[in-house]
Amino acid sequence: MANLLRGRTRDLTGADRETADRPGGAETAAEVRLDGDAVDDEIDLVESALAMHEHLVGAYGNDDPRTLVGRSYLAYALAFADHLDGQLESAEVLARDAYEGLADATETGEAGSHDARTAELIHRWIADRVSRPE
Repeated sequence: MANLLRGRTRDLTGADRETADRPGGAETAAEVRLDGDAVDDEIDLVESALAMHEHLVGAYGNDDPRTLVGRSYLAYALAFADHLDGQLESAEVLARDAYEGLADATETGEAGSHDARTAELIHRWIADRVSRPE
């Protein structure tokens, strides 16, 4: 995932790569989990996914299939990292939106079935994590 995002963000300017607001709006340290061995890599992954998604929204619009693929990647990165309370639930909403949009775009021929299938797998994985908290 990190290599894919790096490839997709390679052409973004430095301004495009600035950190976005944290999902969930964590206000206390208790709401933040930064105790894993790979937390720096996870943060980089989330920042790259956020930058890519913001770029795609600006370039193609919110409902374009390319943006929906980026939204699916963003959902995956957020769920994988899961650093903030509510982040997993936010990721599930993004994943569902991406999957539903890509499924519709596949029916109209605007997106390939592989994009919708990948988004579906990401959505199912996140939904499963939401329904079975650790």
